Amino acid sequence: MFCIFLFLLSSWIEITYSRGPSPHMVKKVECRHQFTVDFRANFTCEGNPFSPEKFDIYQSHATNMLDYGICATNISHINGSSVHVHYTGNAPSNNYKLSLKTTGECNGKTTSKYNDFDDDKVGCSPKEAKTQDFGIIAFP
Repeated sequence: MFCIFLFLLSSWIEITYSRGPSPHMVKKVECRHQFTVDFRANFTCEGNPFSPEKFDIYQSHATNMLDYGICATNISHINGSSVHVHYTGNAPSNNYKLSLKTTGECNGKTTSKYNDFDDDKVGCSPKEAKTQDFGIIAFP
């Protein structure tokens, strides 16, 4: 009886852990050759509006979070504490996630913040992109 219990337990563990992550848990973009993002955000430095200096977009493989590559540097934008940016860039592969890196100087200290794009907001063509609202991105 004990052997049957161990067999059932080991089968349950194998089935449970061999499934891997749910596809909805891994944010990934399947666009190849190009991607388009459209985002807006408001920026604060210790509660006060401020204008970030630089936006970069990073790409990492959806299954390997350590393998980052830069897709776009210093994306042009209108300076201000409230931004709305529409950007199309190169997508060298598929099955990746995109992150926005915002760099700004807050209280004399240069700081960077990373925010992931939702995969269902990224478009493969400029017309397919949906606006992602990051809300308030607060710097310390």
